Amino acid sequence: MKFLLTFLILLGFWVVLSGKFDVWHLCWGVGSAAVVSLLGSDLLFKGPLGIGERIGEVLRFLAYIPWLLKEIFLAGLHVAYLAWHPRMRELIDPRVIRFRTRLKKDLSRVTFANSITLT
Repeated sequence: MKFLLTFLILLGFWVVLSGKFDVWHLCWGVGSAAVVSLLGSDLLFKGPLGIGERIGEVLRFLAYIPWLLKEIFLAGLHVAYLAWHPRMRELIDPRVIRFRTRLKKDLSRVTFANSITLT
């Protein structure tokens, strides 16, 4: 069941992102989704969660997407401001920050790290 659900999610995501609906591209999408599902279905669905918990995770993630898109947009505006500011070198102060999180699940931590990278 994990394989089938992972396959359907990946294939759907691939079709949405590619926008190609001819046989050639759909075959590549099916093949790549199948290979990734074989190798990684345990990574996406880790642990024995019930259907209610899964639906809750999906709903929380769907609510998270608009917030993330807003933050990416605001970060882009901030970078544009810094790039065009006459004292750009004085305003930029790069550093590495260590951050402790209460997130327990690997997928949550990866999503969090990717969100930081995108913004």
